[in-house]
Amino acid sequence: MSNVQLRKPVFDSRDPYRIMALQMQHGSSLAHLKGILKGNDSDMQALEDSLSCNDFTNWNTRNDVKWKNCLISKDVIDKIKQYWVVFRFIGNYRDANGNYLICDKDGKISPWYKISQGKVFLDIVSDNVVVKTEKVELSLDDAIMDIALNPSRQRAIEMTCQNRIKTYIQQVGKSQFIEVLFKCLEFYASYYLNITKGKAEDAIIGYCFANGLESEYINFKFPVDKPVDTEQFSQLYQLDGAQGEGYYCPNGHKFEGSDIQSRLRGMIQNRFVCPACGTGKRYWPVG
Repeated sequence: MSNVQLRKPVFDSRDPYRIMALQMQHGSSLAHLKGILKGNDSDMQALEDSLSCNDFTNWNTRNDVKWKNCLISKDVIDKIKQYWVVFRFIGNYRDANGNYLICDKDGKISPWYKISQGKVFLDIVSDNVVVKTEKVELSLDDAIMDIALNPSRQRAIEMTCQNRIKTYIQQVGKSQFIEVLFKCLEFYASYYLNITKGKAEDAIIGYCFANGLESEYINFKFPVDKPVDTEQFSQLYQLDGAQGEGYYCPNGHKFEGSDIQSRLRGMIQNRFVCPACGTGKRYWPVG
C-alpha cells in the first residue's frame, strides 16, 4: 500500500488482525497510508471519503468491534482525555463523609453527571439550559472513542465539560482547583476509568499545561521549600545508563545537575520535556 521505509522489519503473521490492533493501539501512522486519507479533494476511493457518506454512519462494517479510528489525530485524543478525566474527577468530588462539594449556578449541591448501568450520563447545557442528555462509556479509552467518533457530539460534550470546569475554577481559584484534583487523584480507582494513577496524572498535567495552570500545578506538586520526592521519578533512573548512573529520558538522554535535587529541579523547570530530544513531548508522568 505504501512505499514508506519502516525502521523495523515486518514479518508475516498467522493472525494479521492482531498485528493491526497492536499497531493502532500504540499509535502507528496508519492514517498516512495510501487508501486511508484522501490524496486530494476528488479522491473518492479512500476510507476518509466514506466518513461523509450519508448512507451509513460508520465507515467500518464490524459493529461488534470497538474500532480505534485511525483518522482521529493524537492531539484530539489527548485533548478529550485531559478534559474528560478532569470533568469526571471534579464533577463527582466528595468530602470524607461522601457529600458532594460541587455547586451548580443556583447553589444546589449535586454531581455533574450520573453513572448507571456502566454508562456516564451528563446533561448538555447551552445558555444555561439543558438541551439533551448524553450517554458516554465508563472507562477512559472507550469514552475517548465514544466522544471522538462523532464531531458534532464531541463539540457539545467538550463545551459542556470545559464550561463546567472553568466556572468551578472561577469560583474557587486556580490553587484550590489543583488541590481538589490531587485529592481526587488519590481515589482515582473509585471513578471506574480503568486507568493507572500515572495515566490519570498525565491527563491532569496535560490539562493544566494546556489551560494556563502550569505554575499552580508545579507549585503544588513540587513546593520550593521541600525536597523533590525522588520515588515518583524512579522509573526514569538508570544504574547502568549510557552515560553512567542517573536520570534519563525515554530516548536515552541523561539529565545533568550537580546533585539529584538539582537534576530533578531542572527536569521540573523544563516542564518534563527533554531539550535534547526536541520533540516537545512530556516524558513524565510515566503511565
